[in-house]
Formats: sequence, C-alpha cells, structure tokens
Amino acid sequence: MQLLRAKASTNVPLALALHPAPERRVRNARRSASVLLCCVALGVARVVLATPLDEPFVGGVGFAGPTTGDITAVYWNPAALSLLTGTEFHASGVFGTAITSVQRAPNGGTAFPKSNGSGTLISRPWSPGPGQFLGVGANVLGRFTLALAGYWPSYERVRYEPSSDGSLPTRYHGIDLDLRNFALVPALAIRFGKYIHLGFAPGFLFASGHFTFDDDSGINQGMPVAENPTFATRYNLNAGDSTLAPNPAYTLGAGLHYKKDDWSVGIAYTSRTLGNDGDGVRLSIRDGSIANDSGGALQSPCPPKDNAPCLNGELSYRLPDTFIAGATWQMNERWSFTGTARYQTFSVHNRMVLTLAAPVGSGLGENGVRSRIVLDRGFQNRLEVRGNVIRKFGPRARVGGGLRVASSAVPLDYVTPIAVDGLAFSPFAMAEVTVRAFSFRAGYAFTYMPERDVTNSVFNPNDASTCVSSGYDLANAACKGYSQGTARPSANGRYSYNSHTLSVSLIARF
Repeated sequence: MQLLRAKASTNVPLALALHPAPERRVRNARRSASVLLCCVALGVARVVLATPLDEPFVGGVGFAGPTTGDITAVYWNPAALSLLTGTEFHASGVFGTAITSVQRAPNGGTAFPKSNGSGTLISRPWSPGPGQFLGVGANVLGRFTLALAGYWPSYERVRYEPSSDGSLPTRYHGIDLDLRNFALVPALAIRFGKYIHLGFAPGFLFASGHFTFDDDSGINQGMPVAENPTFATRYNLNAGDSTLAPNPAYTLGAGLHYKKDDWSVGIAYTSRTLGNDGDGVRLSIRDGSIANDSGGALQSPCPPKDNAPCLNGELSYRLPDTFIAGATWQMNERWSFTGTARYQTFSVHNRMVLTLAAPVGSGLGENGVRSRIVLDRGFQNRLEVRGNVIRKFGPRARVGGGLRVASSAVPLDYVTPIAVDGLAFSPFAMAEVTVRAFSFRAGYAFTYMPERDVTNSVFNPNDASTCVSSGYDLANAACKGYSQGTARPSANGRYSYNSHTLSVSLIARF
C-alpha cells in the first residue's frame, strides 16, 4: 500500500468556499446531524466491537458506503457503480496501529505479568498487504459499468512480545497471529430505467498468513497440572505472505441501488467463502515447525537433517455472509447525511482447525504433541451501524465526520488474547480536495473498546487431563470440550483494545 502525500489546493475563491449558509439551513443541518448520530448510537446501545477478522473501512475512512458511486462500491454495493459517468481509478493506503492489553487473572497461585500486543499496518506499494485498495472502473454505453478491484475485506494481526520477566502469558492461545484474506473482485452494474440499478460482483478470495502458539502437551498426556513449561509444544505455522496464495475460495455478491430526487438507498449482499470442501478458507502450511520446551531448552522433534522445517498441513476456517444497507439524504447542495448498517454472520467462524503431518520420527502424535488441533473461537453474528454528515465547499472540496458503533462477534466468556472483543465506538473524520481530474482524500478513525473482565472463561485445561484419564470416553462431558477445542488454559483476565487508522486515497476520473 502506498501512503500518498499531496498539497491540497483549489481554484475556488476563499470567500466563496467559506460563504455561510443561511442561519435556518445551518440550524436544520445541525439538528439533522445530531438526530442521525444519536440514532446510530442508540441503535446499538444494547448490543455489545468489530470482530478481529474484519476491515471496517474498505476503500478508506469516511466516504465509502452502499450509496456512493465510486469504485469502493465493488465491496459496499456493486449496484452503486452505475453512478459512474466515465472512467475512474482509485488507490488507497492505510497507516494503522492497534494496541491490545492482556492482564491474566492469577491461576492456582500463579500470578501473570501484563502482556501487550500490537498490530501495525503501513502501506508500501512494493509489498501489497492488508489495508490497501486498488480499483478501476468505466461506464460503457451509458447503461453498463464494469469494474475490477483488489482489497483485503478481512484480516487479523496481533503479536505479543515477552513480558518484563521474559515470559509469554498469552502463549497457549497465541503469540503471533497474522491471517490475511485478499479479494480480487470483478463487478458489473446495470442501469434499469431512471432510478433503479443492479450490480453483481463474483469474487476470488486468497488466504495467507502465519500463526505461532504453544500447546500444553502435559495435560494432553493426562497430567493434572496445566501450564507446566517443561511440557509445552511450540507450533510455528507458516502459510506465506503471497497475495495470490494457493487454494482460492470464491464469493458471490449482488446489490440494488435506488436514487430519486434527494434520496439514495442501497442494499448489498456478499456470500461467505465457497468452493472448498466445507465452504471455507484453507491455508496450506508448507513451511512449519514444532519444538518441545524441555528443561527450558527448545528441542525440535523433527529429524536433524539440514535443520529444515518438517511440518506440513492445513489451517481452515470460515468467513461470514455480509449484508449491507444504507440511505443518503442530500438536504441541499452543501449538506448530506448517510446512515449505514452492516450485519455479518460470524457464527460460522466458530473454530479454526489445524491438520498437520510430519515424517516418521518427527515426534508428531507422540507425548501429547497433537497432529489435529481444534481452536474454539465461539464467534457470534455481529451488527454494526454508522452515520456521517458531509459538508461541501463548492465542487472541489468537502469534509465530514461520523460515528461507527459495532457489536461484538465474541461473547465475553470466549474472549482470548487473539480474539479481544467488546462494545466499540469509532468516531471518524474525513476530507477531500479535487484538483482537475484528481481527488485526494484523507480520513482518520479512532476505535475505543471499554475494558472487559473475563471471570468465567469457557476454556478449562482440566477437561484435557480428565478426558485422557477416562480413556477418551466420548460419553464424558470433558471429552466434548477436549474435541471442540475448549480444553486449553483459562483466558480469565482483563482485556483492553484501541486503534488508530489513517487512510489516504488518490482518485482519478476521466
């Protein structure tokens, strides 16, 4: 991704650009903005952050939505592409940083130091990655619009550094997680009559990333004490960073847009991932390793030849269906108000499954070192609403601001260091300046999540040792938790999260 820096300039005289609207119109605009933003907040007051596997500002912070007629509509609502009148090119880059704090609760007399995780996005044109958006589209014969866009609709990045005493309190849930899902989407919009537009956007989804965590091989052997550092197995799973990774999945998207007079309404749907067995994302692990922590020294169970990684396999998970609806009211030439709702069925992403293979003698499958691991995520469906107000200053400049509020995709008892979630508020602001055929956009958003105290985590390591001791008796309730992925060290503790996102976009229209 590329951060673009430009000098904002305009040929509009300053006195004209800043000429105030009549007092009555200003009062009406302020009243409407207040009502819209209050409705947005109240609409989710009883639901409890955006899921970790989501990009809330595809195409840049602020202006994109299901009623805007630019290339970002490939994601937000392909039908709105019909509003394009010529050819448009759009490139966006993001600088973002997120800070996650985990203070695990004492467990069995053991106190844990505070652990901080971070995830940073910096756009680089020579290294495509999450946060970028690149698209091009053109109107054909007046009735049809064709477009192609590449972007990351979902990703999750967090890395935990050792605490002050050198320990990793989050190790049994995650040390370093980087899941990337790149979408390459062609789109077609058709204008039916004067007011109604339809759009279609079948897409290709390419997944990549890596995941490092520890598994408690002691409780997997029936030992009664969890988190014994001499019985831990480090899994380092690497599926690469390639944008066009192998094993692509497919998505289907469609939308409807209606525009008449001062009102625009748009609705859109994007399917969950399709095409693979189980209709999910499958990451091929071609460069992985496992290591036992014995007596404080890492000893690899892989054959010693060439010290090469010996672990191959697959990491699979599902992504949600996405429903988007929005409306824009153009009050006058200067003021417009937009409300948007987005609903995602993250309940399908209730677990990640690791299936691993290694040569004979590698140690995989022995001494509690598992070849198949289920990581229960416990996700639930999520609702997000947002509203914004935009003020134009002539035909070449506009500014705006708004508020986004999202419900949690993770119930409180399922919160873990790699799924920190809760009620979140994201105020944002944006600006755009047009110079001839080029528009420069910038947007900033701050996401705040109140601290969450987990006191009744579903993760219970005793289920593992109990199940093993029972001889894997499927009638035993502990074995159900062991097979479903909740027989892991407890995630009780206090969690906090906040992030800063700055986007910069260049749009060229011809």
